[in-house]
Parts: sequence; C-alpha cells; structure tokens
Amino acid sequence: MITQTSNAAASNDAAAFAAGNTPQELRRAASLPKWRLRRALDFIEANLAQPIGLAELAASTGLTRMHFAAQFRSTTGYSPYAYLLRRRIEHAQTLLHSSALSVLDVALSCGFGSHAHFTTVFGRMVGEPPNSWRARMRGAGRPGEPVGPNAARRSETGA
Repeated sequence: MITQTSNAAASNDAAAFAAGNTPQELRRAASLPKWRLRRALDFIEANLAQPIGLAELAASTGLTRMHFAAQFRSTTGYSPYAYLLRRRIEHAQTLLHSSALSVLDVALSCGFGSHAHFTTVFGRMVGEPPNSWRARMRGAGRPGEPVGPNAARRSETGA
C-alpha cells in the first residue's frame, strides 16, 4: 500500500514535470499577510543603514526565516535580500541627488560595508557608477548648476 501511494505521488510529479511544472512550482508559498508585510517593510526602512539579517527580519514578523523568505518572495516578487538592496540603492540615489555627502558617506549611511561593494551594486542595478549618475542627475536637474567634486568650491569662490 505504501508503494502505491509513493508511485501515485511520483506519477503526479512526473506529470507535472512533463507539463513544464517542477515540484517546487507546485508547492508555491502563500502570500505574506498585509500586516506582516507592513511590519517587514517598516523594519527595513527603520534599519536601512544597519546590517539586517534574514533572522532579524523574519523575527520582526513573527515567522521562521524560511517561511518568511518564501512568503516575502511570493508577495513582492523579490527575495528579502534583493528587496533590501533595491531599497538601499533607491535611498542612495536620493542622498546622491540631494546632498553633498561623499560617495563613501552615502554608501555607509545606506548600510553598505564598503565603497567598493556599494559601487558594484549601484553599477549593476542602475547601469552606471554613483559619481557618474550623480553628475548626470545634477546636470539634468538645474541648468547652470556646477557639477562635480569641485562644484562647491567653484560656487564659493565665484569661479
């Protein structure tokens, strides 16, 4: 009797595979309830500059790591880590555009451990390095505004 049940399950998995569905796709995670998603997103926003681990993020919602990760991905379409990186880069873009902070200071205030890691992730997600992006955004923002690392000095001296 046990063999028949196993064969039936194997047969269902084989039929699903033949139809183009893998067993993992058949066991799709349920969506994260809205209140738990809000808790997770609030936790991320409040801790963007800090290292955030999956365990801490899951604990903020009251779920285990793996259960949370599966439901988060099912709900948002992103893994928790990918979402966190995306939010950090969005925050970095805001800081690069609206502040005089150095790229290193922006990287550290957005939770990146090093300038190199920040530049790599920023380049991969945005398509250009942070300094180039900043110069292009500031140049497009206000005509006649000095652009570049010496911009503040030029405007102070009147040059």
